[in-house]
Amino acid sequence: MVGLKKERDYLRLPVAGNRYFFPRFKDIPFFLAAGILIIPGAFLLRKRQKKGLGFLICAAGILFLLNNIPFLASRYSPYQGRKQYLPYQDLINYAAERGGLVFWAHPYVTEEVSWGKYAKTVNFSTLKYPEALLLTEGYTGFGVGANRDLLLAQEEWDDALNSYCEGRRRQPAWVIAEADYRTGGRIDSIQNMIFLSAFKEESVYEALRAGRLYIRYYSENKCDISLDDFHIADSSGGSAFIAGEITMRSMPRLFIRGTAKLNSPEELRVEVIRNGRGIKEITLAAPQAFDLEFEDDVPETGRINYYRLNFFIGKTLVLATNPIFVRIKDG
Repeated sequence: MVGLKKERDYLRLPVAGNRYFFPRFKDIPFFLAAGILIIPGAFLLRKRQKKGLGFLICAAGILFLLNNIPFLASRYSPYQGRKQYLPYQDLINYAAERGGLVFWAHPYVTEEVSWGKYAKTVNFSTLKYPEALLLTEGYTGFGVGANRDLLLAQEEWDDALNSYCEGRRRQPAWVIAEADYRTGGRIDSIQNMIFLSAFKEESVYEALRAGRLYIRYYSENKCDISLDDFHIADSSGGSAFIAGEITMRSMPRLFIRGTAKLNSPEELRVEVIRNGRGIKEITLAAPQAFDLEFEDDVPETGRINYYRLNFFIGKTLVLATNPIFVRIKDG
């Protein structure tokens, strides 16, 4: 999560580790529950024969209140029942209301780490969670690193994009590159190539929010591939760039232009994905530059279509774009 403007917004993140002493509106139920015990208990204290019972009830109410001070910033306790993605949705909503950007961190990675030796070893395990892309909404996107499965056609990313196109989700999910750096590795093995309106911090945040970027695996493949242009145009001259949206009556024509440094017999394979399914593959033999056009003559009408690109060298994915959205009008 990035992009919050005020320090206090970070200090008040609704997560289990954040606590505070001065109650807020959401803490009223704690006072009501304590009051239900303390008020009758105080009444019983006034009766000579029931002072002991009154004391116990008052003590229970006071202890209940003290047990919840300092108050949790999150509405959900990690120790009370299974909450699934509700705490995370709260965090997403909190950040979005304050202008922040929220990205799920490498949701397709399973990681296990062991600390210590022999009988004192502690094992930590983080399971992959691609279903988060579908079970939450309002987030900006998700990060990918060495594992590229979510970028392939018909994975959870495509399910989330189709949900947006079919009106079941308020906003699309964008992909960003996430280094997941380890000591001794290369921090530039994956890169975000961001298209900025101006070279300043606010423009970076706005481009990330709007999805105007593609990702590439740079030092790993040593092909130095770059995408200079990916846009979709119609016969009337209208067009949309990466993460853009356009309505047209004619068939969409895709324009793809860039450079690469491949040596023979290496081939660059470009996969065009529409609505989660690969509809076109273009293979280029050791290209130094490429300038491609492709018209989709069978788009789906009556809904928003989206197009995105994956680039491969052999079976290795080396570049992926965010989608462009196209609505085809009848007639």
